[in-house]
Amino acid sequence: MLAEPLDDEMTTIADEIHDKALPKLVERLRLERQALADRHETLSCGCAQLGIAELLPQLEALCQQLVDYVALGHFEVYQLMRSCPGRGLPACASTRALLEEIEAALADTAQAAVDFNDRYGGEHTCSFERLAADLARLGATLAARTALEERLFAACTA
Repeated sequence: MLAEPLDDEMTTIADEIHDKALPKLVERLRLERQALADRHETLSCGCAQLGIAELLPQLEALCQQLVDYVALGHFEVYQLMRSCPGRGLPACASTRALLEEIEAALADTAQAAVDFNDRYGGEHTCSFERLAADLARLGATLAARTALEERLFAACTA
């Protein structure tokens, strides 16, 4: 079933909702991202000194935060950007175009997060010999994702 086009009044309402919701979601994503970066940094700096008993809960918390952050981006923020009605918000078309352009790169960062979570997020994790390298790789992935997201956010407000 095809969606019916929005009439002018419905489009105006949709624009207003989008205009209010998106900045709040972007701010929430930035806060989640910063908390994740802080946890990642703490774990990266301490992983050589921590024993397995201290490492497992820290890794599980990092993995949960990582999954929550990626999901918030893909299923809330980017989805709202895709559905931008376009009238009254001149940045909508350029934002959608940029999102399409960088979607594969965002998907790659999401897959890297899933891979990290699969390796370290379960209670059955018992191998830590690659942890320092994997944390470094995750840090680079998060930095790349941050740069992509900030390009998107700049396009939304342009």
